Amino acid sequence: MDFVYRLFYLVFNAYYQHGKYRDAIPRLTAFSVLVTFEFCIFLLIEGGGWWLGEFTNGGGYLLPQLGACFVGLLSLAVVYLLFYRNRRYLQIYLRYRDDASVNSLRARVLGWTVIIAVLVISFAAAIFMLGAS
Repeated sequence: MDFVYRLFYLVFNAYYQHGKYRDAIPRLTAFSVLVTFEFCIFLLIEGGGWWLGEFTNGGGYLLPQLGACFVGLLSLAVVYLLFYRNRRYLQIYLRYRDDASVNSLRARVLGWTVIIAVLVISFAAAIFMLGAS
């Protein structure tokens, strides 16, 4: 769970900039990035189910529209409960703001690499699954 909190801190502080933000709403921006990140993770899990169905039954299944709405709502709920309920984002920010290992350039590059990799892999998997059906 600590890794997820560190990713949240990374995204939140990229826009909050230790209180020196101007034109952004850091809470909203971090919320939208993390909802998209969680949605892609859930889609990758769904893609794993598709692969399993493809190899066992000879025909995979795709996430129906109702299922996609459920995954989207689940993503919203998970991000809200983990980071926003009772202003938890401030607790996470205060916990990591003085941590040199989280604020290092290496940690920021690694964190953004993980986020971008999950997004790219999930979109590539979605395109592959649509092409294979």
